Order: sequence, then C-alpha cells, then structure tokens
Amino acid sequence: MQQEQPQVLPSYPRICLWPDSVNMLFSSPEALPLIVDGWNKRFLPLDGTKAKFSAESMPLSKIYLFAPRSDKGYAPCIETISRKDALLQMAQNTYMNYLLGKEQRAAEFDAIARLVSQVKVRRVIPHSDPARIPAMCELLEMDAASPA
Repeated sequence: MQQEQPQVLPSYPRICLWPDSVNMLFSSPEALPLIVDGWNKRFLPLDGTKAKFSAESMPLSKIYLFAPRSDKGYAPCIETISRKDALLQMAQNTYMNYLLGKEQRAAEFDAIARLVSQVKVRRVIPHSDPARIPAMCELLEMDAASPA
C-alpha cells in the first residue's frame, strides 16, 4: 500500500517576530504591529500587503531545518542531511512535547519517523550578514522548485 503524500494544512495567518528580526527585514524594529501592548514581539500579517497566506492545503515535499548562522564564505547554503539526523533534529524541536505522556511521545516520534521517510529534509545554513538574506531566499526558491 502506497502512503499518501503529507499535506501542509492552513494555519495561523501571521508570523511572529522579535524586534531584531523585524529590524533586519524592514530596517526598523517598529515596522510591524505589536502582538500585544507591553510585549515587544511583533507580527507580520499574511494578508497580502507584505506577505501572503495560503488558505489551501498544499503537498509537502521538503522540510528545511535552519542551522546557526555562519560567517564562512560558503554560507548561505543548503545541505542534504541523513534521515537519522533529520529525525533527531525534528524530535528535539517539537512544540510543548514536555506535556506528552510516554505513549503520546512515542506516537509523535513514530509520526516524525514516517514524515522523514516520505519527505526530503534539508539543512539551511544562513550567513551572519543580513545583506545575504536575498541570496538565501534565492537558494531556497531554487531548491524548493527542484524535484524532491
């Protein structure tokens, strides 16, 4: 029996960002609205003005895991990683897994293992210099457009 291709479901139509990220992307830490008064975290609405949100489910063919920024000349770059490394990194970065019981955590681990067996996982190494963000975006667009 062939497994169905994983799908990405529509989610929250905004991206939450810290002020340093907002400053790096928009040249001002106040360029985006606050999430709530009294907290300096901001959000990028995906309403089509600066970025667009997809309201439809889409097939998932690749996952990109971000590594720490690098000053090396090869960055930004995208690397293929083993399924084992992908599984471990994804398991380490699931959200609120401390609330799961043993059986739930085992089921989550099984789901991640199935996912990395169906989807190519790549590591993105960004450059430390924000001026190289456009180059990283171009790399990601080209890699995403290539066959899985």
